[in-house]
Amino acid sequence: MLNRKKIMNAVSENLSAIRQQHGLTREELAQILRISPADLQKLEAAELPPHLSLQIVFDIEREFHIHPSDFFTGEDAQPDFIQE
Repeated sequence: MLNRKKIMNAVSENLSAIRQQHGLTREELAQILRISPADLQKLEAAELPPHLSLQIVFDIEREFHIHPSDFFTGEDAQPDFIQE
């Protein structure tokens, strides 16, 4: 079983990878996810509360067609898991 810190780190790393893969700035991705750029920066640093992170994961799944489990396992952190 994964602990909370490991899960948050996986979400953080995968979110950064998605943003970079799609050539988005923090401001652009924040607008897509309907959050502030400051919250996105905190999420990329694994500093946001898990309940907010979970909602963002589902928003990313909807926008970028990525399975939510990829965020929590960290197993598919490489850019090739991103479906365009």
